[in-house]
Amino acid sequence: MTFVRVPGNDIPEGAEEHWLEGRGGVKVRVLTAPARGAVRGSVIVAPGRTEFIEKYFEVIRELQGRGFAVFCIDWRGQGLSGREVENGLKGHFVTFDDPVNDLSTALRLLSNKLPRPHIGLAHSMGGAILLRALQTRRVELDAAAFSAPMWGIAGLKDLQKKYARFMVSLGLGGTFAPSVETKWKRENFKRNPVTHDKERHARCQGLISEEPRLALAGPTIGWVSAAADAIESFRQPGALANI
Repeated sequence: MTFVRVPGNDIPEGAEEHWLEGRGGVKVRVLTAPARGAVRGSVIVAPGRTEFIEKYFEVIRELQGRGFAVFCIDWRGQGLSGREVENGLKGHFVTFDDPVNDLSTALRLLSNKLPRPHIGLAHSMGGAILLRALQTRRVELDAAAFSAPMWGIAGLKDLQKKYARFMVSLGLGGTFAPSVETKWKRENFKRNPVTHDKERHARCQGLISEEPRLALAGPTIGWVSAAADAIESFRQPGALANI
């Protein structure tokens, strides 16, 4: 196993690491962990952009203790999964249907470890991927909960979408989007906009320091274009009627 270890972030009991080959030959890392006690079903965890399996160890342990088996994935392009661009700090997708396909494939191959019912738990970018998976019927869930789902991107204007799509058409989708961070920097707790929990913040930063491959900087132009396409697909009339 290649789980990254830091003090205070115990590996969930019985956790297994799996590797699958996604579309385009990209290697994708997945965790499964069994329920403890009477089994109530499985929770399918869909992390956000820049996140990785180890960040969810605490959540996974909590879910196990409540009788749920757990599935968690490092999306292609982040965590320890493979990249589609040479610079591993770039957050890059060609299309959001690629991680949807990775998720669908992993759930099918690991179905024997994930008793029904299946409940989705998605955060941020994971919310867009999971909704797209449900919209296209690539994944069937019994219920789902979304935390701050990326069903829109604040400040992304139509002109910026057109620019991103034009750059992709020129073969430049793998370049960083304008004005984003191009390197990972250890984040100062007092300046972070996400959490008030100093211990959890330090734990996450420590994981990246322990394993620099977990680090991610800003998204590419291709990612912006792909995200815009996915979000616009949710807003078409009747687009979510089959969920």
